[in-house]
Amino acid sequence: MLARTRGAVTRIVPPWMLVLAGGVAYAVATSSGAPGVAAPVWSLAAIALAWLACALGVGGWVAVALAGAVGALASAALLGPGFPLAHDLSLHVWTMESFARAVAAGDWNPRWHASVGLGTPLGLFYPPLPFWPAVPLRALGLAPAAIAKASLIALHAAAAASMAGAALHAGRGARAAL
Repeated sequence: MLARTRGAVTRIVPPWMLVLAGGVAYAVATSSGAPGVAAPVWSLAAIALAWLACALGVGGWVAVALAGAVGALASAALLGPGFPLAHDLSLHVWTMESFARAVAAGDWNPRWHASVGLGTPLGLFYPPLPFWPAVPLRALGLAPAAIAKASLIALHAAAAASMAGAALHAGRGARAAL
């Protein structure tokens, strides 16, 4: 993997490429041959658009907005029927519903979620900010599953945009942001 050139050691293969190749080899070795979730075309197009924006030198708040769009498109699996497999997704669906019910009843920071089973102290373990997008969506009359999907897509977009903004604020530029 290493070669000597005029006394200095240079790398033929960068370390990140070895890690990536190892991850791909592990995924291929442990898969059944059929992908679990096919990559949607719009998701791949958003990633290509982000790379194009980097190549063209797009920066500033355009990079933050583009990162938010890519974050929203990354959750494209939520746009289809049903939910993707996740060990605790049903808990979060009903926690969002319970949070929205409690806020509608006047409790602005519910610590005890009485609508989940016999009740649970989820407000002590999870911060309330991720559950706030569910409040206006429930007021619109959406079903709990639709509320969870829309909230998760919005939170993915906000997470990507905030990380891009942090990268720009740290002086890392649009390439680091995207």
